[in-house]
Amino acid sequence: MLSALTPQKRGRKESVRHPLQAENETLRKENTRLSTRLKQAELIIDVQKKVSQILGIPLETPEEDGHA
Repeated sequence: MLSALTPQKRGRKESVRHPLQAENETLRKENTRLSTRLKQAELIIDVQKKVSQILGIPLETPEEDGHA
């Protein structure tokens, strides 16, 4: 009975967010950031390879231990 007399909050109601939604957004942003850094690193490595070929500097290759 008294609850009908209490003032109602105005405006839009807060939407209920899924608890994993914030973590999902954070992981998506981090994934995008890391993808950008990976592309930059690959570009730098390609440039270094080309410069070493032009200058005739032999590149050291990692030993074959199963990692590419």
